[in-house]
Amino acid sequence: MFTLDKDMKLNIPYYHTVFFIVLFVSCAKVTVTKFPYSNDIIYAVGGDGLLTGSNGLIFRSTSGGETWSTQSIGDNTAVYTGIDFANNSTIGYISGYDFVNNPNYCAILKTTDGVNWNNISPIGPVYGKLQAIQVLTPDTVITVGASLNNQALILKTYDGGITWNNVTPSFFINVTITAINFWNNQQGVITIKNQNNNSGIFKTIDGGNNWTDISPATIPPGTYYNDIRFINDTTIFAVGTNSIVLKSTKSGNSWQTTAITPNQYILNSISFISPTVGFIATRLDNNQSSGALLETTDGGATWLPINPISSIVGLNKVVVSASNNAVYCAGLQGYFYVGRLNFSLWNSINYFSTGVLNDLYIATQKPN
Repeated sequence: MFTLDKDMKLNIPYYHTVFFIVLFVSCAKVTVTKFPYSNDIIYAVGGDGLLTGSNGLIFRSTSGGETWSTQSIGDNTAVYTGIDFANNSTIGYISGYDFVNNPNYCAILKTTDGVNWNNISPIGPVYGKLQAIQVLTPDTVITVGASLNNQALILKTYDGGITWNNVTPSFFINVTITAINFWNNQQGVITIKNQNNNSGIFKTIDGGNNWTDISPATIPPGTYYNDIRFINDTTIFAVGTNSIVLKSTKSGNSWQTTAITPNQYILNSISFISPTVGFIATRLDNNQSSGALLETTDGGATWLPINPISSIVGLNKVVVSASNNAVYCAGLQGYFYVGRLNFSLWNSINYFSTGVLNDLYIATQKPN
């Protein structure tokens, strides 16, 4: 409880839950409004790849992250790395891999109602570690990663996961694929990484059947990309190690580089809520337990840490909800962060024990 002292000052005990407090002192009446969560439907997937019991993580919230329900297919030996849904649909897919029962076995799940998930992993099986997944139509899906011998792997289905085809280009030699993003069901980009941690960017305009190298001419040695995103049909951002942000306003035909100072961040994920306002989820170099959220208000020309929470863990993912003016972040130690009201009000939630959250999806809209 809270009380009013004789000078009408409010005495409130400390709670871990963050509240947005609006006070109206009139005739000793006080009104408290709870932190304003949204009605966004959010999915979170993860796993740490260790024998901790914090694997096969699938969570769903219908309250913008205020409360969560666990969705499970009974597989606590899987690491789930990516999640995506068809536009305006309850048909969704999850990518990942098993690391105990079928070591390095590619794992793919599907839901048709947004609640129940079924295993539709390739029959064979196909061995490797899938890192990301992109849904082009309810039945056409591409998932990417690395094969068992650490070579690029691209799997594609045209029939909703009944069959999977290996469509990896033959010229992808001694590289793995780290990220994928499509603007529509034809135009997409992927990032690759070689054994020396040098990266490249490739583009398709035919739904992933053919890929063209659109890599920038020069980047610092040892730089690779963890995420790549279309902001519109011609503007693309890529982020990764060495605090490097790449931007193209010409569909990848040319690139501009922004170096974030100090050079201490590994950039894991990027998302824009408007053409000028965007966010990058990071962790500090060589320190996975600590991170920062970076913000731009000038279309990516400059990026500054906004540190919404006094102590923030390493972040793996950031997504935005333009319709509800919200920012959602997830990362290590099972932490989930919510930003609301022009991002001046934040809440830190730790519902997920010690698990690692690898990806988020907002089902109420298609996020950037």
